[in-house]
Amino acid sequence: MEVYTSQSPPIPERNSMESGRYHKNVEDTTRIHFWLDNWCVNVNLVTLLNISDISQIDTSLMVSHFVTDAKEWDVMKLKELLDDIHLQLILATPIPFNPMSDSVCWGLSGNRDFSTKTEIWAAHGLNIKNSPSWEYSWIWHLNIIPILKVFLWQLCHAPLPTRGVLLSRGLQINPICALCNATSEDMDHLFL
Repeated sequence: MEVYTSQSPPIPERNSMESGRYHKNVEDTTRIHFWLDNWCVNVNLVTLLNISDISQIDTSLMVSHFVTDAKEWDVMKLKELLDDIHLQLILATPIPFNPMSDSVCWGLSGNRDFSTKTEIWAAHGLNIKNSPSWEYSWIWHLNIIPILKVFLWQLCHAPLPTRGVLLSRGLQINPICALCNATSEDMDHLFL
């Protein structure tokens, strides 16, 4: 669980919380708005339930209104407002037994830690959870010196400065391979 300290980024305002990037951990249920804060899943309940007219709901309700003195969810109260699917989402949210202060977590990664990768994906409107796994990720787990890992990564991504690549980038150079003097020097020619 990521808890922000004085050296951590500031806690975002509610409008940035609505983007789904941050969500609150349920800890101090008296300070979390039931409908408006991102505490159950990575969106608030208004968005999750597609409620277009919030004047029809009591936006002053706090999560603590639905928690019993025994620190359990008050299922009867929740059933008055939610269908079974959304009720199960809330019931799956643990309630701590000890009083703790709220914390804000990064909602776009599985471990709730911030990463620039998930922020870049979010900024481009991509879903990190549906991202394909990179077939060459094994490179970073090899027990070799780092410069060889970088070279293998470059080999897989084709940014090595072969004569053919340099020519395509606008450099006035002879693209013919210096070793065989037969074909254009590119990655396939040199390494396959």
